[in-house]
Amino acid sequence: RITIGNYTGEVVDIGILRTRVLEVGLPPHSVLEHTGKILSIPNAYVLTLPITNHSTISEFVNAEMHITITYESDWKKARRILHEIIQQETGAHTERERMQELQRTRMMYIHRQISGPEVYMDLAADGIDFVLRFSVPIGERRLIVSTLSEKILERFIAEGDIALAYKTVRSVSDKKEEKDTGGL
Repeated sequence: RITIGNYTGEVVDIGILRTRVLEVGLPPHSVLEHTGKILSIPNAYVLTLPITNHSTISEFVNAEMHITITYESDWKKARRILHEIIQQETGAHTERERMQELQRTRMMYIHRQISGPEVYMDLAADGIDFVLRFSVPIGERRLIVSTLSEKILERFIAEGDIALAYKTVRSVSDKKEEKDTGGL
């Protein structure tokens, strides 16, 4: 998977004049998934534009999910549940990523600490915000996030004392002022 200038895709053919890639949409306009288009990029771009190779070093990318629960929820239990779920669903990816790290370090000295899935916590206006950080294989982010979302919802519903928070707006009126103006 490469990016040349504004074009990103998976290389399917390298010719004398052009390189063909299966296009992958990039955030913020789309997600890291195939668009179904094949781009034919002139090889002159290789000499004149910046190139990013996304998969030479590793088959994995870091992903994040934000989950916000209400302040009334059992946040300690929620944190424990979130950690269990990401360990179960992404732990195998972490081990494969560590194996690639060993190979990478032998080939060239590019050392990166692989920490595994992690749950971070922050206080937000609407509740307690958890950030789940984990590694996923390139191209599988949406599928894994969907699976995690389903498992998290099932567990939170089963527990009963953990509720998801959402944006709320409160309107406060001054009752005395309404009486003085006749409710106008």
